[in-house]
Amino acid sequence: MLLLVAGLQTALVLAIRDPYSRGIPWAVKLTTAIGILACIVLIAGYVPIPFELIKRRGRVLGISLVFLAVDWSGAFFSLMSLVAQNTFDVTFGTLYTLVALIELSMFVSHGIWLYRTRNLRTDAKAAGLEYDEFPEALEWQDGGVYKDWKRHMRAGVGLLPFSSFRQSDDMVDRSDS
Repeated sequence: MLLLVAGLQTALVLAIRDPYSRGIPWAVKLTTAIGILACIVLIAGYVPIPFELIKRRGRVLGISLVFLAVDWSGAFFSLMSLVAQNTFDVTFGTLYTLVALIELSMFVSHGIWLYRTRNLRTDAKAAGLEYDEFPEALEWQDGGVYKDWKRHMRAGVGLLPFSSFRQSDDMVDRSDS
């Protein structure tokens, strides 16, 4: 698969290089379309992340924060290089901005999670347990928007945009009936 993609990329570069340098419209449009497609595919790779953060109450798992910092730096410095040029490439400027913002939001989300769970993590450490083994932490981690959303959907009660996510006394769990 890797060889196929590398071959396709090489063929496109060799086929488009000359017409693009002469300013032929179809070559310019094709390279723009390829750039836009690359942006869409890259940003689509980030789509599952907010759902995972919601499910885990903001905890970032499965993503190396060091890698995230390096990747964010790459997006930031690429954006700065575009700003320093005479002309600004809007397509890639938008891409680098979105990538930097999405990755920054993951840092912020994990930072908020660390702040919110500081007492639970301290209690777990005092009990000689890891956070993921501490019963109170597991109970807290299993709560939240995702659990309430599943319960609301099972009960047939939709979530209004500004409604509270806490269970009300009049809500009946109809999943057993």
